[in-house]
Amino acid sequence: MKRVVTALAASVLLGSLLSCKSAPKTSAGTGQEASADSSAVEPVAPGSEAKVVGAVVVVVNNELVTQEEILNELADDFARLEANGSYNEAGRKARKAELIREELRYSAERLLALQEARRRLTQEQRDKIERDVDYYVKSLIRTVGSAAQLERELAREGATVESRKAREKERRMLAELWRDQISQRTFVRPAEMMAYYETNRADFHCKCAVRIRQIFLAFSAFSDKAQARQKGLGLLERLQTGEDFARLAREYSQGPDAAQGGLWDDFIEEGSGQVRPEVEKVAFRLPVKRTSQLIESEIGYHIIKIEDIRPERQIPFAEVQEKIAGILRNERHETRKRAFIEKLWKDSYVRGRWQ
Repeated sequence: MKRVVTALAASVLLGSLLSCKSAPKTSAGTGQEASADSSAVEPVAPGSEAKVVGAVVVVVNNELVTQEEILNELADDFARLEANGSYNEAGRKARKAELIREELRYSAERLLALQEARRRLTQEQRDKIERDVDYYVKSLIRTVGSAAQLERELAREGATVESRKAREKERRMLAELWRDQISQRTFVRPAEMMAYYETNRADFHCKCAVRIRQIFLAFSAFSDKAQARQKGLGLLERLQTGEDFARLAREYSQGPDAAQGGLWDDFIEEGSGQVRPEVEKVAFRLPVKRTSQLIESEIGYHIIKIEDIRPERQIPFAEVQEKIAGILRNERHETRKRAFIEKLWKDSYVRGRWQ
């Protein structure tokens, strides 16, 4: 939980926290020194390690973030980093420093937004959030069986019911802030959608694609290639006499799609590299519902059946209009959110440094 201090106490703490990169200015209406931009959270020296767990590392107006809170947020990332064998010691230290720097900035920005949410949300909105959070906690209790069991499960994550409740409340407050200040004000005009479509026509062009079933016989599953070939020819004979392809695939295929009767989840586009070149070459020559002969690749024998063919085409604007609207809304939302945060940063007292 973020600690609240008086402006005077924050000023005293800041004396040992940070020297600002740009000339200080006075924040309107606060009489406090404020940073010029978000770069005021200083970069982290490579290899930095925690020395004092309770050290203050970020001050946002009259609230503090401690080193302990930053390290708790990064615990899982650090564990994955230590387990990642692709980093040497220097690389691990540099990546750890980068993660700390990112978390410092994120914590400062999140706290700025929360402070703004507290100022802007109406009592009606606050009451609804409280009710929704209470319902959320009750639903968690129902899921695990009891409040005591929920406490035990959260304890394994280093959390409590109260800390989870507080985090959920903050999440909902931020969602409400962004809805009020950004989402409801984000409009996309039809002309903008059409302009995006015309500029990115290639993104809405579908190449010819096929959907296949496959029986795959891996060389590694047989004593030699001849035995695999003999098995494949036997299956071809059974298919030619009318046996069901899906049933034989479930029984004999060693491919990842065997349980689905050899049916691939997705269409395969020509030249996409989704299948072996030898298989692709045959797949785009077979008519729909036809079965191939035995196809040899580097890893085994394949028998395929064409289930469906999707012709090459340009997707009409009408079919992707909603998708484009979503893309543009998301882009605009992120741009406005960033501008909103930057304005809060300029009008606030934000300092931070890793000890």
